[in-house]
Amino acid sequence: NEISLVGRLGSDINLRNTAAGKFVGSVNLAVNSGGNNRDVPATWYRLVLWEELAERAHNQLAKGSLVWVRGNISVKTQELPDGLKRQSMEVSVRELHMVAPSNQR
Repeated sequence: NEISLVGRLGSDINLRNTAAGKFVGSVNLAVNSGGNNRDVPATWYRLVLWEELAERAHNQLAKGSLVWVRGNISVKTQELPDGLKRQSMEVSVRELHMVAPSNQR
């Protein structure tokens, strides 16, 4: 399931190494589907980036950066301590381009 999104990063990219020594980055992306209507809440997606793409994004992007991404989307289900289940959308990013830096709104 391929998806393309344009949105703003909710934080700086969290970069870490896997047990196999590969770089993996993660960050939340806010997508505003209401245009200029601020009353419409953003939809949040969890982005996962690998290897060179993760390193490059970590070095070049910051919280608030406007980006375009393309990747495969999946739904993750997590059981909370109270027994309720929460679903979130996760995108395994294959392509990422900065549209505007974090200081340009």
